[in-house]
Amino acid sequence: MVRRRPLADRLPALAVAAALAALAASARAADAVPASGGTLRIVAEPRRLVLGRDAGADLRIAAPAEVEDVALSASAGSIEAVRRLPGGGFAARYRPPAARFPQVAIVSALARTGHGLLDGWLALPLSGQGDAHVHAAPGAQVALRIGDETFGPRVAGADGVAVIPVVVPPGVREGHQGFTPVDLHVPETALLHAVVDRASVRADRPESVRVLAYVVAPHGTARRGDAPALEASRGSVALVAREPGAFEGTWTLPPGGAGEVEDRLVVRLPGSPASRVVLRVERTAGAVEAPPGVAAADPERLLAPRPASSSASVWAGVAADARGRFVGPRVGLAAELAGPGGTLPLAWRLEAEALAADPGGAAGVDRLLAGALLAGGALHGDVRRVHVWASATAGALLARARPSAPGPGVAPAGRLAVGAALPLRPGAPYLEASVLAASGGPAGAFAAFGLSAGFRFDLEGVPWRRSSSSTTSP
Repeated sequence: MVRRRPLADRLPALAVAAALAALAASARAADAVPASGGTLRIVAEPRRLVLGRDAGADLRIAAPAEVEDVALSASAGSIEAVRRLPGGGFAARYRPPAARFPQVAIVSALARTGHGLLDGWLALPLSGQGDAHVHAAPGAQVALRIGDETFGPRVAGADGVAVIPVVVPPGVREGHQGFTPVDLHVPETALLHAVVDRASVRADRPESVRVLAYVVAPHGTARRGDAPALEASRGSVALVAREPGAFEGTWTLPPGGAGEVEDRLVVRLPGSPASRVVLRVERTAGAVEAPPGVAAADPERLLAPRPASSSASVWAGVAADARGRFVGPRVGLAAELAGPGGTLPLAWRLEAEALAADPGGAAGVDRLLAGALLAGGALHGDVRRVHVWASATAGALLARARPSAPGPGVAPAGRLAVGAALPLRPGAPYLEASVLAASGGPAGAFAAFGLSAGFRFDLEGVPWRRSSSSTTSP
């Protein structure tokens, strides 16, 4: 007769088994083969990226010889420098997003041939970086295991917390301190990418638009299961599974007047609020067929729109009055917040600038001390591999023109600037030309032209780095 041990006696063994199973699952997620498919075969080198460390990946797209052009898009990050290769196929450069939480970017390719539309897709796992805050006895050495890697050890401070820098693959939501799970507080990320084969349709007749959707598991493998849910503002649409993770269908649109509100198709994964894509098709008086919102393989295309991101920047340089009254040093700082989206990559901008000059008594000015607080907006884009922008701000100038002046005065002021930056990490060095103009006040009316050098820093990764903390007991 075999006697079973009481459940209380078996709990430690069960906890150890569960922890071992979780460790094995994390390791499998880190080693999972990323999903891909379609006729246009996409390959990335490297196959995985670490956000905040890797600048990007080189893409190769194998295509039949008859394909003369290809359109690429990505669910996260951006694609640039699309070009056709002499031996056939295409090459491009993938640039990861600024945010540093773990996620999966889905890259898709569309091409037209005499036989119809061709497509391809690839999942690109993006590992995140952050600081894990692990509770332990003060002075204790703490290590944290995530997937098949161990981070640390770090010594817990007097507050009983050890701060451990970690790299987290997508699909991994917890680490282990020994056999104790540690919640990494990884936010939910999008697991869906969807495209339509054209951005415009004729308004005077029924039209059919091809819809392609790609779905992955949290760690980047192909997701199996039901097709994504669809919500069309007009017409009818349905998707069918083509291969694991890939769905295709046709969106049938009835005739409608040109110039009306654009047609929208919402593609989403039930139960995953972050996995939601809105596709738009415009009705026009004529037929226009072009893949929507993607980088075209056109060597003549110099300026590519780039989504505005939240950032901070500092600069220093010189400024000279247009009338030759003074030349002096300038310093400034600015913060930008990504705008509401839409067609133009706009950002809201708040900046402060200080200017000091000693003109040696020219024009009756012994000393100029001025500070400006300005607000406005900026328009961003990419020229080849250089990030460019133009900004316009307005506000107030606080200035003292002479030591004998009774006090500082306030005058309306504005600043126009254009700049170019090299997209390096952790900061992007840049040069900027600008003009700062003021009307009235102790300094009198002036327009100061300046040239400055500075650094831009992305801010999107900061919240996750702060929130990736745990409250595990020792």
